[in-house]
Amino acid sequence: MPEILEPFPEIRELGADRLRQICDEWCRGPVASEFGIVGINVSPDCTKLGPILQLSASNYNRGDQVHFPVDRIVNYIIDQTFPEAEGAILKARLSDLRKKAGPFVFQRFVVSIDAFNMATRCPSCSHGLISQHRIFRGQQFNVDPMDPIACPRCGSEFTPQSKDFFPVMGLPGE
Repeated sequence: MPEILEPFPEIRELGADRLRQICDEWCRGPVASEFGIVGINVSPDCTKLGPILQLSASNYNRGDQVHFPVDRIVNYIIDQTFPEAEGAILKARLSDLRKKAGPFVFQRFVVSIDAFNMATRCPSCSHGLISQHRIFRGQQFNVDPMDPIACPRCGSEFTPQSKDFFPVMGLPGE
């Protein structure tokens, strides 16, 4: 299977810098935001496009599949750089490739890092409390100021700060 831009020498001739510039423009649009794409890596030989995803640990776990709408990006590159007649030919070529390759080639990525639930402890009795917050491994955790929490074990109220939380793997019963 060739890389996504291998069959498009016309696009590769634009060069990596120009492709990055066009991809950066696309990333500021609504489709990129909808799919959590904050950037696109362009290979030096201009044959590959790879997403830089801003995923929410609240919504994804290891093994979940993430969609990368690469056809929309290629169509955007074509629209931004080629006259309408030439663009129509390139888009038809992309459509033919998609039919041959299937719907998921170059568009399906699997989350390969773990998401952790964040927990805190009651400062009075050390009872562990699992929050609704989740983060990915290596992600900085910051929480907005919170309302006081009542400990279900001892009844004392406390207001945890970001520094009071720690990651735990899974929830009880998972």
